[in-house]
Amino acid sequence: MSSEHALRKKLFIIVAVISLLLQLASLPAFGQKSRRKGRSSSKRPPLTSTTRAKPKPKPEPLVSPQKVEQAMGMVCAERARDPLGSIPIDEMQARASLELNHPEAVMGAQRARRLLPLAKELVIEALRQLASEQGISARQVRAAALRVRAVTHITPDPDLRDNAAVIMSDPHTIRFGTIFLVGLPSDEGMISVLSHELTHIADGRQNSLQALFYLVGRRAARQTGLRINAQKAEELTCD
Repeated sequence: MSSEHALRKKLFIIVAVISLLLQLASLPAFGQKSRRKGRSSSKRPPLTSTTRAKPKPKPEPLVSPQKVEQAMGMVCAERARDPLGSIPIDEMQARASLELNHPEAVMGAQRARRLLPLAKELVIEALRQLASEQGISARQVRAAALRVRAVTHITPDPDLRDNAAVIMSDPHTIRFGTIFLVGLPSDEGMISVLSHELTHIADGRQNSLQALFYLVGRRAARQTGLRINAQKAEELTCD
């Protein structure tokens, strides 16, 4: 019980830090003035070829590409040092397929089922926080939460290999490749993947969270200078 409590506390700290960074990124720049419609008290000279306003330079990203690469390197280095670190994707892809009754795959499926209730609550809380920050209606979040809570099954699938997936025609099930189940030895890694797939389920067949995905992608694009839209924005939010 104490280990589960410690894990829950650690994960909520991670969510809180991410939320704080997103809030800081959304603050307006100092010195920005509000604009009001109406007649100005002073006349402006007509724009000429010499006085025409120059286009504003593109703002510099808050996080440089070098910082992004540095952060990725640190994450990879930490994973390599961690005895329970997830197996790199390229190593998973090189493995032969594993049968459903492979002992490590069976253990991985059991871990996924054990952690599913915790992952569902974390996803719902994270969606509530993000929606509140982005002005998404509470009604949409409530509907998304119902879809998340309706997920009850974990199904191993050798054909998925190093992937996990959800099918909207069967919204109560998360499918895991058996190689992926073996490649996620830690609770944190498993919760990360469960949460990703649960967020896809939360979006539902009607794509009800696309506005949220768009806003998160736009904010991340401003921070990094990267182009993040459409499916990339959804995948980023799920992560």
